[in-house]
Amino acid sequence: MNYDSRANRAEINRLNAAIAAEEQNINTLFQKMGQTYYRAHREDPEDSQKDYIRGIQETLERAKQYKEQINVLRGIAICPNCKAEVSVNAAFCNHCGTQMPVRQPVIQPAVDPNTVICSRCGNRCSNTQRFCNQCGNPLTAPAAPAAPAAPAAPAYAAPVYNPPAPPAYNPPAPPAYNPAPPVYNPAPPVYTAPPAPPAPPAPPVPEQPPMPEPPVMPEAPAMPETLPVPDAPAMPEIPEIPEVPAEPPVMAAPETPAAPEFKICPNCGTRMEPDCNFCLECGTRL
Repeated sequence: MNYDSRANRAEINRLNAAIAAEEQNINTLFQKMGQTYYRAHREDPEDSQKDYIRGIQETLERAKQYKEQINVLRGIAICPNCKAEVSVNAAFCNHCGTQMPVRQPVIQPAVDPNTVICSRCGNRCSNTQRFCNQCGNPLTAPAAPAAPAAPAAPAYAAPVYNPPAPPAYNPPAPPAYNPAPPVYNPAPPVYTAPPAPPAPPAPPVPEQPPMPEPPVMPEAPAMPETLPVPDAPAMPEIPEIPEVPAEPPVMAAPETPAAPEFKICPNCGTRMEPDCNFCLECGTRL
C-alpha cells in the first residue's frame, strides 16, 4: 500500500480541515460558556474566576473610555434617553428633546514616572521594559514632566486720554429768496366764421296726369265644397341619441413646493437642519 499517494494526501488535508473546524467550534462554545458565566456571576465570582472577571471588567472599562475619546474627537455626545448621537454644543437632543447633561472636563490621571503606557493597547508597563507584555508594541520612555511655568506679571494698563470734542460749528442758514414768477396770460384770438352762401332756388314741380279708372273684374265662380283630407300615416318615433359626455378638463399637476433648506425655531428663532425635530437651543418641538 502506497502511504504517500495523492489520494492519501487529499484525505489527510480533509481530516485536518475537519479537525480545525471542530476546534473552532469548541472555542466558540467555550466563549459562549464564559459569557454566560460572566453575566450570571460577575457580582459574586468564585475565587478561581475572580482574576478573569476583574480582567474582563478592566478591558470593558478601557474600551468605554476609548469610545468616549473618539466621541470627543468627533465632537458628539450620546443622548441619555434615546442613545442618539448629538453635537456636544447642543443643549437639547434633536431626536427626543431631552436636555443634554453638562459635559464635565476630563481629568487626566497623574503620570507614574516608573511606568509607561502602551500606545497601542493602553497597558501600563514598567519603564525598564522595551516591549509591551500584552501586545508586543515597542515602548517609549515617558517624557520628563515640564517645569512649572512662572507666574505671569500683572498687566499694566496705561491711562487712556480722551481729548475733549471740538465745539460744533453750525453755519447760518442762507436768506430765503423766492421771487414770484411773472404772470403771462395772453388772450386767445377770436375766430369769426365766414357767412354761409345763399341756398339755390327750388326746381318747379311738374303736374301729375290723372290716374285711369281701374277695370271692373268679373265675379269669380263659386268654389266647390271642401273635400275631406285623409289622415296622414303616423310617423315612427325617432329614438333619442344620447348626448356624448364632454371630456373633463385636464387638470394641471400642482407644482411640488421646494423643500426648505432649514427650519426656524418658533420660540427662539434659531436655524436648524431640515431633519431636526427639536430645537438644539431651547428644546421646542419643530
